[in-house]
Amino acid sequence: MRHRKRIKKLGVSKPRRTQMMRNMTASLILHERLQTTEARAKALTAYFARLMHHVQTKEVREAIRITPKYLYSVAASRKLHSEFKTRFANRTSGFTRI
Repeated sequence: MRHRKRIKKLGVSKPRRTQMMRNMTASLILHERLQTTEARAKALTAYFARLMHHVQTKEVREAIRITPKYLYSVAASRKLHSEFKTRFANRTSGFTRI
């Protein structure tokens, strides 16, 4: 049964989907713009919202330790913690637009 299984599979296996989300998130952070399909953009919105929630609510050391779970790029991680954390400080959701 698929009860309460709400993740979008996007037509790829779990390891590939995880890798794709990490790469697309890094591209979104570094370039602040991304061109992809609507389904992938919707999946990325939820993924990025979870990441931003961790960065905003956790202590700095803990957030830095959690970030590699969501990102491969060190440059994207630095930009996330330096620029994005202050830019979205007073926002609880709605970090991305499709």
